Amino acid sequence: DSPSYKVWRTRIGDPRTQRAAIRAASPVNRVAEIRSPVLLIHGLEDGIVEPRQSKLMANALRKADRAVEHIELKGVNHRSWDDDTYRTIMSKSIAFIAKSFA
Repeated sequence: DSPSYKVWRTRIGDPRTQRAAIRAASPVNRVAEIRSPVLLIHGLEDGIVEPRQSKLMANALRKADRAVEHIELKGVNHRSWDDDTYRTIMSKSIAFIAKSFA
């Protein structure tokens, strides 16, 4: 019943009463619809979105034979990144875009 959980329950749905709709909308269950390459960058110290979520998505994309690059950053959380983290994320993103959409 935290304030952030209440916000997500309002925006996404209540898992107690809308589980089927939430599952149907989940990207991990819709990988067959994805046509563009996907870059997933996740901090391993993320306390808001578990790193496991990115792993699940990357595995689902690979299983569906979709282009995916999954990068995990040690010591990085969900926000409040330092300059080095921003540079890493930007350089990885630029390289991915250049490779994928050249």
